[in-house]
Amino acid sequence: MQEPFERMVLLNPGPVVVSEKVRKALLRGDICHREEEFSHILKRVRQMLLAAFTPGGGYTSAILTGSGTAAMEAAIASSVGEGKAILIINNGVYGERFSRMASIYGHRKFELVYDWRKLPDPVDIEKALREHPEIQVVALVHHETSTGLINPVREIGKVARKYGKVFLLDSISGLGGEELDLEGCNVDLCVGSANKCIQGLPGLSFVLIKEEEMERLKKIPPRSMYLHIPTLWESQEKGTVPFTPSIPIFYALETALEELLEEGVQGRIARYRKAAETLRSGFREMGLKLYLPEKLLSNTITTLYLPAGFDYQTLHDGLKQNGFVIYAGQERLKGEIFRVANMGELTREDLEGFLGCLRKITSRPSTSSKAGRSTVHALILAAGVGKRLMPITGQRPKCLIEIGGKTLLDRYLESLKESSITEVTFVLGHLKEMILPRLKEAEKQFNIRYIFNKNYTRGSITSLWEARESALGGQGDILIMDADVLFHPALLKRLLESPKKSCFLLEEDFTDTGEEMKLFVQGERVAAISKKNVLKTPLVGEGVGFLKLAGEHCPQLRNTLEDFILEGRLDAEYEEALDRLLSCCEVGYEPVDGLPWIEIDFEEDIRRAERDILPMLDGNKAVSASARLSGKKGLKGHP
Repeated sequence: MQEPFERMVLLNPGPVVVSEKVRKALLRGDICHREEEFSHILKRVRQMLLAAFTPGGGYTSAILTGSGTAAMEAAIASSVGEGKAILIINNGVYGERFSRMASIYGHRKFELVYDWRKLPDPVDIEKALREHPEIQVVALVHHETSTGLINPVREIGKVARKYGKVFLLDSISGLGGEELDLEGCNVDLCVGSANKCIQGLPGLSFVLIKEEEMERLKKIPPRSMYLHIPTLWESQEKGTVPFTPSIPIFYALETALEELLEEGVQGRIARYRKAAETLRSGFREMGLKLYLPEKLLSNTITTLYLPAGFDYQTLHDGLKQNGFVIYAGQERLKGEIFRVANMGELTREDLEGFLGCLRKITSRPSTSSKAGRSTVHALILAAGVGKRLMPITGQRPKCLIEIGGKTLLDRYLESLKESSITEVTFVLGHLKEMILPRLKEAEKQFNIRYIFNKNYTRGSITSLWEARESALGGQGDILIMDADVLFHPALLKRLLESPKKSCFLLEEDFTDTGEEMKLFVQGERVAAISKKNVLKTPLVGEGVGFLKLAGEHCPQLRNTLEDFILEGRLDAEYEEALDRLLSCCEVGYEPVDGLPWIEIDFEEDIRRAERDILPMLDGNKAVSASARLSGKKGLKGHP
């Protein structure tokens, strides 16, 4: 028989350590959700939610069996009227989640995207509402759990009220831990969850709704059966539920709310604030660096850069062995940060024990094999069929074409090693079984991840889409590379050392045959990328096929890719998504300045590579500007 788990001190942002009384609530007897016993619990839970978070009245509630994400989705699905739009304020993972949900439901949406370390500007929001009267709903995350940042709810609620907009707030990790006056902040819908600062168990979430807003929601046609707020509310007003609920979790939530009201919401906020101060004092003593300025941090989450020489898994595992669980960074912050939450039933001894353990672990050298690795992550797109080279690529993939007795793949790995890049993701498809064995030896020098693109016969956008989690949500900057270019290693170095956060490589001297992927430059910024002559700009050049993308721009690219996928545009090339990205992200360029390169697209390209390019690569010799070649073909084909 399996032994019961030892007590773990959960320092993750939900589920949290709960009281013994909440745990024992699960042991209450079985009841039917159609009987009066459950109706009584349902009524009490709804009453206590309102007593805790809307003591002034004027609100009602709807409870869902599902995580906080279910309540978020219910609010998105139920709140936007037909023909209306939603404004998403996005400065973290959960702002992005709002955005993805809006896309899934086909809502017309506008989005203000901010750096994850910056507060949204109410001036921007007012401008958007003034210019787009079709916006009906403004959606904001109260506490961005991905970073621990608290957004300016009152200021944004004031702007929403001024323009008569519905204000939708995700306070899943804020309610019970942060100061929040829903009425005073003009919040129309507020999303919450049982298993954060309420100190219940996972499995129930809820939406608090202004009573007059509930009347509006009832007039919007349902877009979901399970996640339709008016359907849930109308049943719960009658003391029942439309679908089978998680009854044991209701037991736990009822008990947790009793404890919250006994402690008082202000008392709990004060307790959490004091716990955060204890932890942050300890972190300062250890010399750990905060990801956010302390003035922006919540009462319940502290986000820290990983200690020098440690990766997350090493730190996590060392702490867990001693009974403490921390939390990783999400998406692009993976590998850069770790998070410590102080929600839940934590004692002073728990906090001091954790600090002592963390101090002990970080004071000794890490044994992590990843310590000291570059934060630049190379994403190599090698999935395509290479239709214009089918006499060759029918037998072997493009990246295994040999130039001067060495495959393109081997040359890529040599260049990456020379640039000290060790984190590499390959997107594979066509003849992947031939590529995988060739990479086994490279795994000794690189941390390689593999992604299989099942849609590799479609457009290259599918390759970037498949890599959205492992690469576009990963560590630091991303280096996106087509796998069919023969290039001088200095070219890659120039791109990586560019002071521009996001950057293309541009060849000014080229012949426009209509096949080249052209970069249209206005000032220092690339304004468009296309094979067609879409803009008249002072500088037009050919793109080499590589892009350095700043980590802060990865979320926007993910969202852009998602829009293409939701539109059903699986045959698009990924450059079309990059072109759309240029409207919201500043991407610069670096001139190639005579460094030799050629994309291998036709059999003639192989011959030209052997004849003209290879001699300038031998011995890694420097190349003068006079060696510049014209007539090269740029970014194209399916990577």
